[in-house]
Amino acid sequence: MISGRSKRFFLSLILFFAFAAIPTAEAQVYKWKDKNGKIVFGDVPPEGASAEKIGLPDLPSSAQDVSRESTRWQDQEYMFQQRRLHREKEETKAAQNEANKKKFCASLRDRQKYLQTIRGRRVARWNQEKGDYDFLTDEDRAAMEDRTREAIDRSACD
Repeated sequence: MISGRSKRFFLSLILFFAFAAIPTAEAQVYKWKDKNGKIVFGDVPPEGASAEKIGLPDLPSSAQDVSRESTRWQDQEYMFQQRRLHREKEETKAAQNEANKKKFCASLRDRQKYLQTIRGRRVARWNQEKGDYDFLTDEDRAAMEDRTREAIDRSACD
């Protein structure tokens, strides 16, 4: 027994070949202006109107032409989807870069504020090599503040 799916497939196949065998009708289209000056299109111009024949694009004459057109359309659709995906990836990457830059700039500004608040204070920091604390001098703090300011300028933080 033939399943419903197979019946539909064979019916579609028969219809396809039946329509492919029918010659295409040559329709003529005319263009004219009506009494109000509006442009009108139709297959039969009114009597007394100066109508212009409009040529229509040729339709594919065979299943092979239709297949070629379909393949060309599929290629164009594929390329469009690839460009869209590439653009979305680039936009995502740009957004991530912008977010990272904002975080980096915020950390630089926080560091700059901290260095400004410790002016004149005695601050100790851990020295891994010595295994002991070092005290930050005003010159060290000023040098760190200058390097932080330069990093902010280089990074074009607003």
